[in-house]
Amino acid sequence: MKKAPQEHVHISPDILRMIVDLEKRVAEQRAQIEKIEKKTEQLEKKFRILINELIHAGVVNVPERRKIILRSMFDQAALINLLRKKGVINKREFVREIKQLVHRDKATKKNG
Repeated sequence: MKKAPQEHVHISPDILRMIVDLEKRVAEQRAQIEKIEKKTEQLEKKFRILINELIHAGVVNVPERRKIILRSMFDQAALINLLRKKGVINKREFVREIKQLVHRDKATKKNG
C-alpha cells in the first residue's frame, strides 16, 4: 500500500517568526499607504479651493493672459509696419536692433 501524502508541513519556529514579521510589516505599510492617500485627497481638495479662490480674485486667468500677449504681439507688428511704411526704420536697422536685444537678454540671464 502507498502512503498518503502528509497534509501538514513542518515549519521551523524561525521561519514562522519571519512570516509573522512580514505579515506585520505588510499590514503597517498598508496603514501608512491609506494615511498617505487620505492626506493626498485632502491636499487635492485644498488645492482646488485655492485655485478657485485665485480665479475668483482675478489672480489666475490664463486665457486672458494669452489674449494680452497676443494683443501685444499684434501691437508690435502693427507699429513695425507703420514705421517701415513711413520710412522711419529699414529692415537692416530692425534686424540689428533685434540681435542687440537678444544678446542683452542672454547676458542678463547668464548674470541673473
